[in-house]
Amino acid sequence: MQDKKVSTPGRFGRRGLYAAIAGVAVLEVAYGCVGEENIEEFVNEHVGSTAEALASGATCGGTFNVDARKSLFVTEQSILTNFTFQRVMDTLTSRAGVTNSSLSVYQQWWDTQNKKPGVTTGGAHCDDVTNTAGQGTLNGFPFNQCPRSEGALASTNPFTGSDSYIPIGLVNRFDLAPVDGSHCGEYRIVFAKNSGTTGGRNLVIFEGVLPNPQGSGLAGCCPVAQFWAELSSDPSPASRATKLDNFFFNGLPGFAPVVRPEHYGMLGAGTYSNSRGQIRSNQFTSFPWTLKDFRLDKVCTTTTTGGVDVEETSTTTCKLLVRPETVKNNPFGRQFNDGNSVAFQDHFLTQVAGLQATNVNAITMDINNTFNAPDSPDAAVSNYSSQLGATFAGRISSQLVANGNPQGLTPANIANRAETQTCIGCHAPGMTSSLGGGLTWPSSLGFTHVEEFTEAGPDGSRFRISPALTNVFLPHRKQVLESFLLNPSLAGPSSAPEESLAGPIAVDDGVESVAAPTRVRTLGGSTTH
Repeated sequence: MQDKKVSTPGRFGRRGLYAAIAGVAVLEVAYGCVGEENIEEFVNEHVGSTAEALASGATCGGTFNVDARKSLFVTEQSILTNFTFQRVMDTLTSRAGVTNSSLSVYQQWWDTQNKKPGVTTGGAHCDDVTNTAGQGTLNGFPFNQCPRSEGALASTNPFTGSDSYIPIGLVNRFDLAPVDGSHCGEYRIVFAKNSGTTGGRNLVIFEGVLPNPQGSGLAGCCPVAQFWAELSSDPSPASRATKLDNFFFNGLPGFAPVVRPEHYGMLGAGTYSNSRGQIRSNQFTSFPWTLKDFRLDKVCTTTTTGGVDVEETSTTTCKLLVRPETVKNNPFGRQFNDGNSVAFQDHFLTQVAGLQATNVNAITMDINNTFNAPDSPDAAVSNYSSQLGATFAGRISSQLVANGNPQGLTPANIANRAETQTCIGCHAPGMTSSLGGGLTWPSSLGFTHVEEFTEAGPDGSRFRISPALTNVFLPHRKQVLESFLLNPSLAGPSSAPEESLAGPIAVDDGVESVAAPTRVRTLGGSTTH
């Protein structure tokens, strides 16, 4: 079959535009936010006209010199002022078309870290499912702690006083767009609890995935990439603030706004290369420090009244809930023990080639969700090299030989490199110091990559970011964005698996390991950092 050339968004016409936004509009209909008869109204209000899409896509691409602090990681206080926590929560609740308030959504969210019955109704709790030892579990693996002290937030008001949150960062993760253009990357809003500078620290990140209005093909995402790149040449913080506000809450011409409930996992979880978005927490209230993933969910109940002599009437009410999710790319550590989870160990061998990369930005791993843990704690269970059994280490060694191992990496190096791809490993790199091959994982700010403390910047006070971002990750993302914009028409769809992530499969005791799963690589190569 002949490859179809990807064109600019405007070439599709109005009928084509309807089809292109089906991934958004269908969600709206399915969740009751708009009716089928109102799709055109939804298109006009949230996506933009065909003429606007044509204007935005007709001249897309070119040479840009990206300023990382303007176009990739924005932390100026003056720009963040209007990105309030209450505004984000109110917007999500309103656009979900539900009856419960944003305050009740927040309180139910943190009640997930209490044991049932908790202090709210209708949501999940950490002991809804238990193992034979009585531990609360998710995905078949135990929570590191159940309950956690953050469960007390279920009785607080996050919109006022010391329990409120401040915005500390806007993040462009265009590099997380799959190379087939099935979506246009993730765009994040980072909040920190107001009490964080004095104690009771808690960070939350709204990691919204942005649908591609063309459905596939990275050229359809070009206006998004160019929008962010053009911020670098805008000298006015006030102007950049207005543009970013519009991007997140109203949407670029031809694109939905980032802040919609569907963009934070309301249809279920996905890997980073098949992301549906998520909300992440970085929790410091009690030890061990831990990171967790959540997604939004909409639950509707229909009540019918009436009977034989009275006409029946039905009333449907819907609530927005926050569900605990597995932490993506975070396999539960005890699966590295001998005698545990042969299926995981077979799967992990397919990831070894991606972990053998010769630079930090190229290290990659994409773990099947079947094996992911419910949290990512700063605890021994997260230290994969210490969990690694001798027999499994031997299998990894055989896989290294089969792949070719010019760096002379050891199984412990591979386990540590795997840990860098997890939340805790990326945020607490002291646990993964021995990577082999002359590589060292770059430093965080002590468990965060952006913090509540400020520094003076060219455009006024701004929140600090980590050395890892400044010196390693942001330069790579800059290169990805600039290279894409040089020729976005070449970034077309691809259904082929990324072969470099798998490598040949080693034979162990005469039995071949399972083959690597077919998946699509992200534009930046990595699935996490």
